[in-house]
Amino acid sequence: MTQLLSQDPANNGGWIPLEQLRRAPAFELRGGKVLYHVGRASGSEPDSACGLFCCSTYMENDEVIKQDLYRVGGVLTTAILGKKNPHLCGMLMTTASGVLQHAFEPTHWLESFGDNDQVDQDVCTYADENADSDENTDSDSNSDSATDISVSPCPVVGVTALAIDWQPAEIVATNFLHAWTRQETSAPAMCEYTLMKPRSWPQLENKFTLSGTSGQSQTIDSYCTDDELTAGPLSIVMDGSTLLRARLVSGETYWKSPTKTTIRTRKIELDTPLVYGTNGLWLVRGTSFCGMIVARFPGCPSACIITAEQIINGMDMSDLRPFGVECSRKDESAEMNTAMGMERNEGSSS
Repeated sequence: MTQLLSQDPANNGGWIPLEQLRRAPAFELRGGKVLYHVGRASGSEPDSACGLFCCSTYMENDEVIKQDLYRVGGVLTTAILGKKNPHLCGMLMTTASGVLQHAFEPTHWLESFGDNDQVDQDVCTYADENADSDENTDSDSNSDSATDISVSPCPVVGVTALAIDWQPAEIVATNFLHAWTRQETSAPAMCEYTLMKPRSWPQLENKFTLSGTSGQSQTIDSYCTDDELTAGPLSIVMDGSTLLRARLVSGETYWKSPTKTTIRTRKIELDTPLVYGTNGLWLVRGTSFCGMIVARFPGCPSACIITAEQIINGMDMSDLRPFGVECSRKDESAEMNTAMGMERNEGSSS
């Protein structure tokens, strides 16, 4: 039986009870702790990783400072990775933004630049920034046209989203705009992702149903290279049974952060705006993985993605486990194995 994803008043209005957060695995970041949970949207055991709900939490002194909702795009498989990074097979993928964005740059975020796509920063919101959360219910970005489920062909994701069971997930690897990399680089950021190991549902696949196939299930069996990823139709895999039409636009968009990091993205257009909580979803063309949504334009039927090839190639320079940015790049190699890594919160079960 499904129920509304309620907010816990004893947890700063968070979506996951505080006691459950205390028992989850976490890693330290700037004096706080980061945790991830994965949620299912039905009473049955999921067989598809595509579209599972994901909640990230940033805590300080046993208090929830920030929580964000995303979607799991899918699970990494040999069909996607090939011979690269076989140890990452079975890991769930979502965006690395949200709570990490808050920890790194809490007062200012990405600004658009360049001639390809001039976008006002007040309109273009990277990684949601809770654009249509409860605190902004009166804003234009939360208009009926953007969030009414009767208008949008995809489920509205917010405090009324359906999810009945949150399961803790261990963060295995993450890359937030070069924040966690093995070497210093001035190149545009290739990656923006978090990889998680689920404690439940270990046999998940990247299954979805194509329209017009009488419910026949399809599985993502390859990835689309940047050379192959031409402008044209794509599908957003909302979950195992729902695809959302999208169109990839020609050209690239470069964004620049206040710390001078840039990220290369591609833009997609949709019939209706995406809503809060849809970052992290994967896009496919046929049965090929094409990219992941990392930014949306609140109230506008468009979004930005990073391509599958960007993600896969970028994994080669990402650390296997996250570590704190307080560690300088010069000291990273010496401290990588001892300073940070995964830890368990007090009270976690063995």
